[in-house]
Amino acid sequence: MKNYYTRFIRILWVCLFVNLYNHSLAQTTITLMESMKMAQKQSLDAFKAENMYLVSYWDYRMYHAQKLPWITSDFTPANYRRSFVKRYNQALNIDQYKQEQSLENNLNFEINQNLVATGGRFFITSGTSRLQNFGNTKSTSFNTNIIQVGFSQPLNGYNEFKWRRKVAPLQYEIAKADYILQLENIHLNVVAYYFNFLISQERYRLQKSILEDAKSSIIIGKERFKTAFITKSELVDLELDVYNAEVQLAEANKSLMKSKSIFTSYLDIDANTDWTPVLPAIDNKTSIDKVTAIQKAFENNPEILGLKTKELTAAQQVDKRIKESRFKANIGATYGLNQQGPTFNESLKDPMDQQSILLNLSIPILDWGNRKGQKQKALKNQEVVRIEAAQKRQSFEQEVLLATIDFNLQPKVVNNSQKAKNAAEDAYNMNYRRYIEGNVDLLQLQSSRQKRSSAQIAYIQSIYQFWSYLYKIRKQTLYDFQNSMPLSTNFDALVTN
Repeated sequence: MKNYYTRFIRILWVCLFVNLYNHSLAQTTITLMESMKMAQKQSLDAFKAENMYLVSYWDYRMYHAQKLPWITSDFTPANYRRSFVKRYNQALNIDQYKQEQSLENNLNFEINQNLVATGGRFFITSGTSRLQNFGNTKSTSFNTNIIQVGFSQPLNGYNEFKWRRKVAPLQYEIAKADYILQLENIHLNVVAYYFNFLISQERYRLQKSILEDAKSSIIIGKERFKTAFITKSELVDLELDVYNAEVQLAEANKSLMKSKSIFTSYLDIDANTDWTPVLPAIDNKTSIDKVTAIQKAFENNPEILGLKTKELTAAQQVDKRIKESRFKANIGATYGLNQQGPTFNESLKDPMDQQSILLNLSIPILDWGNRKGQKQKALKNQEVVRIEAAQKRQSFEQEVLLATIDFNLQPKVVNNSQKAKNAAEDAYNMNYRRYIEGNVDLLQLQSSRQKRSSAQIAYIQSIYQFWSYLYKIRKQTLYDFQNSMPLSTNFDALVTN
């Protein structure tokens, strides 16, 4: 009974060890989707894209802040002066240098509000200052600006806030779209690095198989050489085949190490882990309509949206140059209550009102065509921007159309590549058996082996092209055609992180 119990415990430990071992092996496999999630979360490109978005986010926040009132404070706790200054002596009718010694303190508050509709500024100020004189004549006085209300307004018609109101929201929408585009660009990079790693691993596996076959062939060749079935020259060719296979295996191993290093570095994962990429299947159900793809691309792509920003900026410059070519005019007015006295309380009694109105005009008389040149330059630049935008839209539409065609045809290419792979595998197995039987020579076997390797790699590359075409269209359109929904992300989470 005791021996039975001991054996039972040992079996449990062995089963536990096997399960843990198999689990550890399973942890080394990695899929394409898992790779994308890792890269989107921890790659350097992901961090860069996030911070680029945050720059635009805070720029947009500053735009909204400019439309709100802001309060500033100016405080000078001590301004001490002791110097000789020139003063006029009325009794002697001469200028004399006299020593002055004073201490000044002041505190001011100001509220400002930009007038978005007109491009002007409204402000309210309030403050007080204290002046203390030392020396022969000692005195202390206060000057209090109880309140002062005013505004300034340009009159030439150009309103920068009006154009900022048109451009800023669009720029922020472009920033959000560009962040999603950068995520899709990360996915495209992962597809390239993942399949490069996968193809390198498959080449290494094929080269190991070729080396094993070459070693088996030379064993068979030596037996056949003893029976004079093959010549010495053919036996040397078999030995050379082994040497070449070893060299090619070393090259394949070097390529595998490089591709793995690039892959793990981009995903920022442990390079010492024995990662094994899994060949993903293709999605045969998804077909992309070219009209829908073009429509989504023009609605969502930040490059296309950016063309609108360029056109608005060019129109803004035209508006500015035309209105500034006429004249510059500004009007400003203030009204306030002010008083001074020996004490702070005295400076608040019976305040006196003060007003000011300012009208400033700057009229060009002779500038040798400089203002006209600036206006014409802005007009021609606007035309160039318009033409470049039309060209970009035209070429972009063609790119989306071609990408859609490539994607829709790729499943057939994958299907044909799979058939070619299976046929090449069957042909090689058949020729290898016939070679062992002595019905096929070495050259035929080598040719069949090469076709098998090429077909296997071509099959993986066709799957790589499928995923590359899919994510290229996703990048162009910012649309998920597999789930029929626009690509999106949680932008609030980016800000709160």
